[in-house]
Amino acid sequence: ASKREDRLMGIMVRWAVALALLSLCTVPVSGEGDVLEFDAYRMVQYDRNGEELGSRSSALSKLAVPAGGKGNLDRKAVVLDFDKVTTELLDELLDQRAAGGLVIVLPADLSSVSSEARAKWSAIEQALAEKQVKAPVFFAFANEQTAALVAAVERGAGDTQLVSENGETPRKQPQVRVTNLQGWISGKSLAGDEQPPSIAIVAHYDASAIAPDLAVGADANGSGMVALLQLARMFHRLYAVSRTQGPSNLLFILTAAGHLNFAGTKHWLAHTDPHIVANIQVALCLDTIGSGDKLYMHTSKPAKDAGVSSLFSTMKAVADESGVAFEMVHRKINISEPVISWEHELFSRKRVMAATLSRFPTHGAAKGGIMDTTVDINVLERNILLIARTVARLVYGASTPLDIFEASTGVQRSFIEAWSNTLATVPRMAALLTPESLKTLEAAEKVLKDATNEANRQTLILPNDAIFYAGATKSKIAVYSVRPLSFDLSMTASVLAYLLALLLLLQGPAEAKKTLGELFQGDTKKYARSAKRA
Repeated sequence: ASKREDRLMGIMVRWAVALALLSLCTVPVSGEGDVLEFDAYRMVQYDRNGEELGSRSSALSKLAVPAGGKGNLDRKAVVLDFDKVTTELLDELLDQRAAGGLVIVLPADLSSVSSEARAKWSAIEQALAEKQVKAPVFFAFANEQTAALVAAVERGAGDTQLVSENGETPRKQPQVRVTNLQGWISGKSLAGDEQPPSIAIVAHYDASAIAPDLAVGADANGSGMVALLQLARMFHRLYAVSRTQGPSNLLFILTAAGHLNFAGTKHWLAHTDPHIVANIQVALCLDTIGSGDKLYMHTSKPAKDAGVSSLFSTMKAVADESGVAFEMVHRKINISEPVISWEHELFSRKRVMAATLSRFPTHGAAKGGIMDTTVDINVLERNILLIARTVARLVYGASTPLDIFEASTGVQRSFIEAWSNTLATVPRMAALLTPESLKTLEAAEKVLKDATNEANRQTLILPNDAIFYAGATKSKIAVYSVRPLSFDLSMTASVLAYLLALLLLLQGPAEAKKTLGELFQGDTKKYARSAKRA
């Protein structure tokens, strides 16, 4: 009996050792050469009028799979290349197959994406932003690490696990403070106490995209912001000389939250001295003017209106002289519509003559987004000069070209290049401004202080009809190689075969059969005794 017990003990020891080895084989490989990491940017998370939208989860720990196949994907994370993304495919993966995660790999150089692909992506991005997605959705740029991930997933081995390493929990931002900036250049005093009329140049500085940390908005509306700052500098130099100081005040207004129904502009108009607002002769709003071959002047009044006709004629003449195609687009304001199409509409509701200049012919055009990372400096410089010449004609009442923007008063290309490059790297989502965003805004405020007679800021709290979540907007995603289930099963079968062969070798067939019977019979009796005591 003691020999049999010794044999059984030996078998059990070997069994324990084998199982320990097996467990080591199923632990994810995490040596330095086996782990890949890449930066990933999480999809926006927000509530709109109580409706939960965007990506509602930030933690990812799933096996990576390609988009093909059928069946439920709630335990899997789909890795999808940018070129393969369609609205229909996203609906299938996120809604019908309930993917447990999604990683979309973007091109390394977004500026190289064709105009057709940009238009397609803009529509996808807009549709995705309107969805509620329970799973974490991330965007990453193509590099060596993501290329290795895509290759591993396409092999279909089922042994690649993705784990996000950002421990932050998304936090609601119920009260977000933002800032409007304004600068004032005084015109020549008129006889008596009469105030000179004012011309307002307006642009919102925020941006929007499906991923907050990728919302740099180089064109929408970084181009408008850069143009406003450059125009302030140009007219500051012009007005600094008494001989060329115009008989109009110039007001430069940088507004917050343009992508949130122009909340900053609404606040400025509601909390600025009514006499200042009423004294505005014309307000020119700049929105996405950093590329394209054409400019559109959007107005809320028809061409037969005397003020609109005069403004359009002046700007069209300057555009023709500059070789720029220029058109007017009239869209009547519908007071019942909750969504503001263009910034100038808010001025028009205050009975201020206003227009928006944009490269887009309609307000429904897809502005901003992940792809909005560059501007055409030549086009932006051309459009700034066109606006400056238009404003000069309005100020001085001239109907012929004015050669006053040269040398020190001209467009400084180095300035617009530096600012455009900066804004192309700084996320500026209105409700999720980062410390870097705030530093950039402080720099813009300094430009206005230096270029105007008086500059100040106006703080407001964003309306709570849209509440955004901060935190966990960027993460490191680690890629682990884990042993597939087939490997575990084969290892288990090998260990059992080894133990059975060892038992047969030590005891022979008859004795081994008896030993196995006693082993399982002993376990059965033990369980029976335990049940009886219970």
